[in-house]
Amino acid sequence: QLEGSIPDLPIGVQVLDLSHNYLSGSFPQSLAEVELYYLLLSNNFLSAGIPTDLCNMVSMLVIDLSNNSLSGELLNCWRTNSNLYTIDFSSNNFWGEIPSTIGSLSNLVTLHLRNNNLSGILPTSLQSCSRLMFLDLGDNNLSGNIPKWIGDGLQSLVLLSLGSNQFSGEIPEELSQLHALQYLDLSNNKLCGQIPHVLGNLTALHLS
Repeated sequence: QLEGSIPDLPIGVQVLDLSHNYLSGSFPQSLAEVELYYLLLSNNFLSAGIPTDLCNMVSMLVIDLSNNSLSGELLNCWRTNSNLYTIDFSSNNFWGEIPSTIGSLSNLVTLHLRNNNLSGILPTSLQSCSRLMFLDLGDNNLSGNIPKWIGDGLQSLVLLSLGSNQFSGEIPEELSQLHALQYLDLSNNKLCGQIPHVLGNLTALHLS
């Protein structure tokens, strides 16, 4: 039940976990001065936007800012030398497009952007995140066709959630190449046509 803002961090901090409290305000100015590996601030009342310092913290492995009141556009300054493997910005008030530089995060395994106000099409750069296992973009305003390159480039996917968006067109047969896929959610979109019969080859799939 901690309240108030996050204080400046001592230089030696490598893991910061203040999840499930009542913290509010913005991020501390000292964030750029520490070498964090884990930044876990989910389920608080943090507001404002994400500081660009996060893009420059190449030692960071996990960022979880889910279930806050953060707003603004998502950072588009991610660096290729980043070690990030988990980003969770779900259940905030972010708007705008998914930044193309997320595609430079070659180690990314988990990307959760569910329940925001994101719009536009999926950036083609995401197909470079070949290690992605969990891609959750549900409950936004994303549009366009479901890209064929998801099946071609993201073959490590275990979970693909695109439900409750504005996607249109047909379901691409290329999704049948996702042989590790266990969960697929395409519900509440504007899709048309038939469900590709080749999806039946995905024996581990739970289709929604």
